[in-house]
Amino acid sequence: MEIIIKILNDNQGVISAVGLFLVVPLSLLTGLIIDSVSKDNNRKKLAEILIDELWFNLNYVSQINNSYERNLHDTNGVHLPHYPPRTAIIEKIIEFNLIKPLSYSRKLLEVYAQLSEAKIEFSKWVSYLNANANDILTNKNVYKTKSTTLQTYIEPLMKNMIDLWLQLLLNQDNKELNENFVAIKQEFQEKLKKNKQIRVCYKTSELKVSEKAFVYICWINDSKKSLPDIIELKDKAALFDTWKD
Repeated sequence: MEIIIKILNDNQGVISAVGLFLVVPLSLLTGLIIDSVSKDNNRKKLAEILIDELWFNLNYVSQINNSYERNLHDTNGVHLPHYPPRTAIIEKIIEFNLIKPLSYSRKLLEVYAQLSEAKIEFSKWVSYLNANANDILTNKNVYKTKSTTLQTYIEPLMKNMIDLWLQLLLNQDNKELNENFVAIKQEFQEKLKKNKQIRVCYKTSELKVSEKAFVYICWINDSKKSLPDIIELKDKAALFDTWKD
C-alpha cells in the first residue's frame, strides 16, 4: 500500500492510508505493485492497473446489460446486477495528473466520463428496480422506457473500453499480464498480421454491415451472420466462470 501512496505523492498528490482504503478495494491493493524508479516504469505500472480496472468494468457493465435483458423475458423475479461501474482508482489517477504523459490520456478521460455517467444512471436504475419489482414483471414496456437512459451508455462505453483495453494489452510486457490476457493479446496479434482493418464492437448483432475485409473484436458474438475473422472476448476475459455461457 505504501508503494501506491508513494507514486501518487511523487506526482503532486497527497493521499493517506485511510483515504486509500476508502477508494481502493483491499483485494485489489495486493495486485498494485508500484515503484517510482523511473517515469517509464511508472507508465508500465499504471498501464497494469488500468488493464485490471478496464477488465473489471468490461465485466461489470456487460453484467448490467445482462440483467436488463433477463428482466425483459423473466417473469419469476427481477434480476439485480451485483456490481456498479467502478471509477475510484481511475479517478485518483486522473486527479493526481498521472495520465498527462500517456499517449492514451484522451481515450482514458473519455472512458472515465462515460463510466461516471453510467454509474449515476445505474444507481437510479437499481433504485427503480427495487421499488417497482412487481410492475416490472407485468409491464415490460414501462420497464424498457425506464431503462432507456442507462442502456444508451452501454454500447459506446463497452466499445471504448474494449478499444483502450486492447491498446494497453498490446503495449504491455507479457510477464506483466496473466495467462488469459497473454492469450487474448497473442490472438489479437495474429489477427493484426492479416493486415485487415480492425472493427471493435460490443455485440456483433449491432453491426449494420459485416465485411470480410475486417477483423472484428467484440464482447459478445450474437450475430446470425458468419464472420470469418472475429475475437469474442466474453468468455476469454470473464471475471468469473459463472459469467461465461
